[in-house]
Amino acid sequence: MPHDDSSDRPEGPPMEADTPVFQSVSRLTIARIENRLIGLSPEIGADDVLAWLDLTSVLLSRAKEIRRTLEQFAVAWITQNGPIEFGDTKYTVGDEKVVKCVDIPGCARRVLEACGGDLDRMCAYLASSPFKYGSVRSLIGDDAFARVFSTEYRPKLVDGRPQKQLIRTDKRFSRRKEG
Repeated sequence: MPHDDSSDRPEGPPMEADTPVFQSVSRLTIARIENRLIGLSPEIGADDVLAWLDLTSVLLSRAKEIRRTLEQFAVAWITQNGPIEFGDTKYTVGDEKVVKCVDIPGCARRVLEACGGDLDRMCAYLASSPFKYGSVRSLIGDDAFARVFSTEYRPKLVDGRPQKQLIRTDKRFSRRKEG
């Protein structure tokens, strides 16, 4: 019988990092998390925001593990019982097809040759944004980089409306600004 934890803690927004909700993720339900999330306000402390971010990281990680386990089960089930079809969706078992260029310079030479030496025409055969922009910036410098790359900030659209989004930066990998 499922444990009714409704008396363990009142529904509502207070979410301290040391509360039972963060000590025992296994006792949470999606509905309880959503109920508490609705009550959050900008007045909560930074530690609470960090606790919520940590909680969602744990939940995402666990959901991915559950999905991997279920996919392993589905492979075994389909191997024994055959494909599963639901509407336009069909699940089968097989190997993923991966195509990878193993000789990039050789391929580039052959494509350029097939394009009659026309570099602009050859570029049409490249994947979108084939260059590692950080490496290229270091190689050619900021001024040349600015002439061949564009940088823009795009809002995330939610229900057709622009929304700000959380950006996580690791200082260990940030470009150091001189000034």
